[in-house]
Amino acid sequence: MGKLKALVLPAAPQLEKVCPPEVRALIAEYFDACFNLTGNEYAKGEQDALLGGAEVLLTTWGSPVLDADSLARAPMLKYIGHAAGTVKSRLPYEAFGRGVRVFSAAGRIADSVADWCMAALMTMLRRFPTFDLNMHRGADWGSGDIRGMELTGMEIGIVSLSSTARAFIPMLAPFRCDILAYDPFVSPEQAAKLGVRLAPLEEVMSRPVVSIHLPQLPATKGMLTKELFARIPDGGLFINSSRASVLD
Repeated sequence: MGKLKALVLPAAPQLEKVCPPEVRALIAEYFDACFNLTGNEYAKGEQDALLGGAEVLLTTWGSPVLDADSLARAPMLKYIGHAAGTVKSRLPYEAFGRGVRVFSAAGRIADSVADWCMAALMTMLRRFPTFDLNMHRGADWGSGDIRGMELTGMEIGIVSLSSTARAFIPMLAPFRCDILAYDPFVSPEQAAKLGVRLAPLEEVMSRPVVSIHLPQLPATKGMLTKELFARIPDGGLFINSSRASVLD
């Protein structure tokens, strides 16, 4: 059986950011791969001209979006691998209706996002930026409020129990945090298995630490209003690893 024909859409500069040399070598070994070596992302006409023989399509951030017209030009397409997170804004629904199998790196990226959330949380709770600034200014050891707050036992609000939240929550377990979550698509039983309790959005936004994990959807655009922000206590910490569009 011959190798599947793969069209690697991202141009070399972008591909190098997400795909190290050893992975690019594996792609070349296991697929009859056509790489974009132009240095620029394909224009739609250039992309469509290459889709006819493609059985596998590899995409990532910044690579051209596949619309329904482009999909119709790829009758042999069987698989799409997206070396990034969500595919919602990158693929037409017709791809799923045609039975094209879609793979995303969202699950793996969730671990990285969780790391970032934990780093942001500890950095701000322990006031590391203030401490660092004081050190560089030569201020006295005790100047400014550098004592910070403990994470142990902290009340934390999680908005959306998405994959990034599910990777973040286990990191909080050793600190015995009291976690409230808002997610209308999760049952109390499912939440309990994750170690959290469900609550209305207003209550979740009233906690001293609020972490946002919302997907980018029309329904979540501007979802977090100034009234909800006003519920966060003074001196509270707001972490957004979602998208700016969820904020009003």
